[in-house]
Amino acid sequence: MKQTYCNPLDLGYRYQHMKEGPRTAGFREGADPTLVSFKGKYYLFVSMSAGFWYSDDLLHWDFHADPDLLIYDYAPDVRQVGDFLYFCASRKERNCPILRTSDPLTEPFTEVSAPFAFWDPDLFCDDDGRVYFYWGCSNTTPIYGVEMDPDTMTPTGEKQELIFGNETVLGYERPGNNGIVDREASVLYQSMKQFYNPETGKLDLPPQMANIPGLSAESLTAMFNAVGKPYIEGAFMTKHDGLYYLQYACPGTQYNTYADGVYTSNSPLGPFVRQASNPFSAKPGGFITGAGHGSTIADRYGNWWHASTMRISVNYDFERRVGLFPAGFDKDGVLYCNQNFADYPHRIPAGKFDAASQQPEWMLLSYKKPVTASSTAEGSSPALAVNEDCRSWWSAAGTEPGEWLCVDLGKESDIRAIQVNMADEKLVVDFPADSYGDTRKTRHIETRPQISHYTVETSVNGADWTICETVARECSNGNFEFRDGYLTDGQGNVVYGFITRSNGDDPGTTPGDKPSTDLVPIRLPMKSTDPNSKGDAVYVGVDNQTGANVYPDNDPAATVDGFVDLENISIDKNGKITGTNKDTGDPVVVGYIALGSVENLNGVLHTEGPYYTAGDAAGDIRVGTPGNSVTGNLRNDKITDGNNVVDPDSALAEGSGATLMTGFLEASGTDLATEFANMIIYQRGYQANTRIVTVTDTMLEELVNMKR
Repeated sequence: MKQTYCNPLDLGYRYQHMKEGPRTAGFREGADPTLVSFKGKYYLFVSMSAGFWYSDDLLHWDFHADPDLLIYDYAPDVRQVGDFLYFCASRKERNCPILRTSDPLTEPFTEVSAPFAFWDPDLFCDDDGRVYFYWGCSNTTPIYGVEMDPDTMTPTGEKQELIFGNETVLGYERPGNNGIVDREASVLYQSMKQFYNPETGKLDLPPQMANIPGLSAESLTAMFNAVGKPYIEGAFMTKHDGLYYLQYACPGTQYNTYADGVYTSNSPLGPFVRQASNPFSAKPGGFITGAGHGSTIADRYGNWWHASTMRISVNYDFERRVGLFPAGFDKDGVLYCNQNFADYPHRIPAGKFDAASQQPEWMLLSYKKPVTASSTAEGSSPALAVNEDCRSWWSAAGTEPGEWLCVDLGKESDIRAIQVNMADEKLVVDFPADSYGDTRKTRHIETRPQISHYTVETSVNGADWTICETVARECSNGNFEFRDGYLTDGQGNVVYGFITRSNGDDPGTTPGDKPSTDLVPIRLPMKSTDPNSKGDAVYVGVDNQTGANVYPDNDPAATVDGFVDLENISIDKNGKITGTNKDTGDPVVVGYIALGSVENLNGVLHTEGPYYTAGDAAGDIRVGTPGNSVTGNLRNDKITDGNNVVDPDSALAEGSGATLMTGFLEASGTDLATEFANMIIYQRGYQANTRIVTVTDTMLEELVNMKR
């Protein structure tokens, strides 16, 4: 079970395609996070996500798709007011709607008001029920604030100017990597500097430029003078011990110095005084940099957490990710954020902890270690895979499966966690021309899963290799484990498939030549207590009369005790689960993961996270392993021999007409019968949150042609 997390957070960041004139870019984006606790769950809303994530513990995140939720409006803000969760996002030059719901997982957001145009909003409800609104994202204007009517969500007074940029005094506000201001890097500055009059501080434009509609000399002068000034943006209000902490981001999301500063006041609308310790959230170095435009909340134990934006900005300035850091207030009321070794695996304690003392339990082993590769693309290098810089990477010379990268740690080591980061290089995605979804028709968010495939192997001698993990994932946060002998996913749900059966009718220690064709919860073989075969794996048998699985623990005379203890468990590309018996050292084939496919994908209904249910319109349902090396029956009594006796060797063949029977229980003879109406349906390409085997060619056809 997953116990740790690394920054950036392992989320299914959405791919998007941006087209502005001759400039195009394909990239993943996840930024401007708002983290909120609402009715017992944590919710994480991120720009350009076409939905949101939710969690019970801040560690395991599930995605809830909501493509109707203003997905092309930047910097979503989500806050609780009363019994409702309120949502709004940035929409310049036209009024922005404010929406609400009493349950984001089951009820749609409905509009309450659309008071005015704003950018980077933040709604804050005080202890007395009064509501305040903050906004602003500019290198020329400040952060604003106004009180709102909590019923109508409209302003009750005039807006107040709260925070201005001050880059001449505050070094952390100076735009540019490492705080080095480079005005020459601006295209606007380069093109306009010849017209700049230092005596007047204005642009003296020629007549042909001064008369361009929508571009006055005054507006161009303002833009020119703003080059090199910080963006002051991303307001977020937190209250602690009666003091108001107004957080803001600067100097720009594309810089390694992207950070969050904070001002304090005794009143929600100021006046505000800059905290002496600033910025309180910053990460200018390490694997991934930047820690700005965030939100700060307390968890159910009273611990504080700060979620913020981390930058990559290689394919595009807005190529970003989300980071999560322990935070808190010291004895003097100073807001701080602990970003020590923030790229390394960290635990999220289930209880009260000291945020200032949080440290990773293990240190990095791969940094600048010798690296070899199957091939290397021009301009790349295997060493870039271990240089602790997410802005550079190793790239294979080819795009076919089988390319590999090998890191030599130099000595035998205990490996506690492996973090694999996939770069987006030369992104090739088929974006339909009519799918651009923003108001300007320049941006498209891809909601289909984009799957990455890789295998992790280890060796102590460089010759004999053991597969640790075979993964098909979309920045997966799902996990599989054997719990009480049964294979479960990260949510504790039983995974169905085909288990290894004995060579005879009754349970035995000798496996048959093929697994059971009954679709059942995957479980470990039992452990033999027979003196002649002590510790051996005992597999299920098959009742010739009913076709049901016969488990050794159902037989009082069976010489078994508990489940066999496995190590080195792996899943291959065909879905076969194997391991090594700790007692005997023998290999054990547990069974095969099953994939479900349907005739009509439109009949598959999304429930939550990675889970789907096949509705009445789904049509025929076929079940098998990747590549259909194993196929099976949905119900044991579906296929019979004419005497109403199930043929255990019958496969769910093409055109068999087998369907998912809602309301029936699986009739395998197992004691964990589960309603098939709630069975996990892994739709053709597997959903993003499952860490499972590579998928079939048929499934891959429905995915984009990703080139890594």
